[in-house]
Amino acid sequence: MENIGAGKYNYYDDHNFPHGFRRSGVFTIREAEYLESHGHTLRELESKLRTPENEDEKHFQQAVCEGLESQSFAVKAWSKYKQAITARSQRIFLSRHDGHNSFLSTDY
Repeated sequence: MENIGAGKYNYYDDHNFPHGFRRSGVFTIREAEYLESHGHTLRELESKLRTPENEDEKHFQQAVCEGLESQSFAVKAWSKYKQAITARSQRIFLSRHDGHNSFLSTDY
């Protein structure tokens, strides 16, 4: 596995995965454990709040920021996480906005 440093604390995304990564049904156990232990580091690398400390972190940052294909487990797990967030937010938006604005209706 890659040499990407684990965060000081476990990473949780209570907004998008209120029951945790493991219970979401989206990630494998390995992916969920990796996101929990490395999520802070991956998020900081993606947002460039952290300077890469080794070649694996440089590769992760470059692949994620430039949208490059990668066989790296870290890149695949983070990409899956980001796609799951995007899909979830699109489902919520579409369920709340069905295209019919009943409050603008002139039918009284």
